[in-house]
Amino acid sequence: MSLKKIAMFNVFNAKEFFLKKKLLFTGHDVLFDENKNEIGLKYKILIVEDETNYGKDKNNGEDLIGLNEGELLVVKVHGNTNSVDIKRLAHVKLVNPIAKIYGEYSNNLSLVADNVITVESKS
Repeated sequence: MSLKKIAMFNVFNAKEFFLKKKLLFTGHDVLFDENKNEIGLKYKILIVEDETNYGKDKNNGEDLIGLNEGELLVVKVHGNTNSVDIKRLAHVKLVNPIAKIYGEYSNNLSLVADNVITVESKS
């Protein structure tokens, strides 16, 4: 059986996903459309801390925390092609992120946000 259009029912709560994560800016590239026109920026964001509890490990019963630490995200921001005023390795947050799960094993994330902004680090 091969169902059609079932992915449209797969909702990803980006706000909840990023709630307990510390993100660092590592760089950016220009975002182009299919005609090679500049349409925005692609921000490279590293998850350096992940305090999300993903449930229990089925083997030892321990809480699964920190599963996505070290993962690099690419966040597309449409509209702004100006230079980025964020220092490398600055603590950042995504403004109004929207994410879609994709891939054969549903383990990839396509991310779009209104902006990426610097936030004060909590020491």
